[in-house]
Amino acid sequence: MGGSSTVDRGAANLNVVLVVVIVAAAIALGFWVSSRRRLGPKLPKVKIEFWIYSPVADRPSDSAILKRVLGENPHRAGLGKKEGLVLSDIRFHIGVAKSDANPFLFHPEVLAEPDADVPGAIARLMEGCETMFRVTYISEAEVDARSPLQFCWHATDAITEICGSRLVFDTIAQRFWPERTLYEALADNPDAARFDTNVSIRWAESPDDATAFSRGMTKLGLPDIEMRGVPIDHKTVALFLVEAVARRLWDEGWTNDIEIDGFGETFIVRLSEPKPDASGRRLVTDAQAVRRLRG
Repeated sequence: MGGSSTVDRGAANLNVVLVVVIVAAAIALGFWVSSRRRLGPKLPKVKIEFWIYSPVADRPSDSAILKRVLGENPHRAGLGKKEGLVLSDIRFHIGVAKSDANPFLFHPEVLAEPDADVPGAIARLMEGCETMFRVTYISEAEVDARSPLQFCWHATDAITEICGSRLVFDTIAQRFWPERTLYEALADNPDAARFDTNVSIRWAESPDDATAFSRGMTKLGLPDIEMRGVPIDHKTVALFLVEAVARRLWDEGWTNDIEIDGFGETFIVRLSEPKPDASGRRLVTDAQAVRRLRG
């Protein structure tokens, strides 16, 4: 009987140890999962992406794209070797998706953000489009993205013209280019890395206040700007400040404090450290503006 009792106590102690080990492992696993969720996926420093919808099935060859971008560029863009090398850069890619295999990709009006400028004629524009060409440049390291941005735009324009595309979707700026509007924009100014072509300034209202914000800054490795909690009757000033700050960052690079003159006032705009937005798809910085008191 004594031996049996000893065995039972040993088994009980072993069970206690096992329970403790299991609980500790569960706690450790939970902590690891929680920390992974907080950290989230690492966002790329630079992301450029265009979706080109076309009735043509086959992707143009690299030589045809390069010829159109460099040798026979109708916009006289003056692109050279630095831009041409982007075609062979591992960070650059041209993907192809077919409507029969990826039908959800052929409803960009549904996939776009609520603030996107979806064309009213999108159903007509998408008629007969069986192929989507996806032009991307993604870099996880900091890089001077102006040459890749120039090349991506002009390559997109080349594919659009060669394949008779009816619609281009700039997913980063959430902006649509229907028919030949992209061609006309580059014909008017071939500098595809300019602010006006790449960045959209938007406004979203809630019942009590609103947010002025940018879309598209990621193309140069910059965070988008959000000015939250804006009184609805301050829309004009808020949109002006967000655009002015975005332009300054686009031209001069990142800084935390920016001085902006406008409406007869001087504003000091302070930017927070960039962080992922609620969707986890882009970096944003919160902007707070105060008027400088006149001495």
